[in-house]
Amino acid sequence: MEETIGTKILKEKLPVFTNWRYLLLIYILQFSLFIVILYFLWFITSVLWYAALIGQFAVTFIAIFPLIYLTINSNKIRNKYLRRYDRLAYQHLWYRFLSYNEPISSAGLYFIVLLHTYDFLPSIVSFPSNFMTDSLFPIFISLPAGILFVIIGFLIRRPGGGFDVDVDSYVYLMYPEEGREIKGGLYRFIRHPRYLGRGLIAFGLGIFSNNLLAISVSLLHFLPYYILMKFEDQELIGRFGEKFQRRHYELPALFPRFRDWKNVIRYLFHNNR
Repeated sequence: MEETIGTKILKEKLPVFTNWRYLLLIYILQFSLFIVILYFLWFITSVLWYAALIGQFAVTFIAIFPLIYLTINSNKIRNKYLRRYDRLAYQHLWYRFLSYNEPISSAGLYFIVLLHTYDFLPSIVSFPSNFMTDSLFPIFISLPAGILFVIIGFLIRRPGGGFDVDVDSYVYLMYPEEGREIKGGLYRFIRHPRYLGRGLIAFGLGIFSNNLLAISVSLLHFLPYYILMKFEDQELIGRFGEKFQRRHYELPALFPRFRDWKNVIRYLFHNNR
């Protein structure tokens, strides 16, 4: 597969990614962290079923808090890291703030599947029967509906319209002068399609798991991202100025206007850029 421009930029700013030994070690550490967090969530839920709600919010907020802190204090942190580390500034920033976010938040996301109540799948957590843990829908509704939400969520989250891995990795908080305002793809209709996509994936996994507890956990998974989204809006207004501020008030944050749905669906399934 040919590398995208965003991947090339990320490798330039994160030279450790060009060394396959270090890259393999990073992936092993991230996967290990993912498993540890997933096991932690499983363990506390096995002891107390409602601990799934507390654990999900705590884990996802722990993953997102460094991003909130980084977004709020971007100017101060940028000056400090550029002065101290020069061309390796972003790499050190990534180590400290970004390297562990995705494995932790991914554990929170896929934890939702462990909460399923289907008899035909191996039971991963044994729940007492109550209104939160009993199955909600017939299987012929919950399975296809859950899978459909997940597919749509992944379609929304895929790179496009100028959004790529470099933007997703906060490269331009360190190098704002190199950044670009994303206006193509789904960004023509909403400001935060990546967060909408993640929310739909989480909700779809909740529907797939087919109980009110799983659906509640999926909504709690999204809540810290919603908070982060608000801070990112302010940082982008500061970076791009009045033009972005006008766009901020013209475009909805997450859900397209009714008149735009036809074009949104066309983009999702035909990827018209």
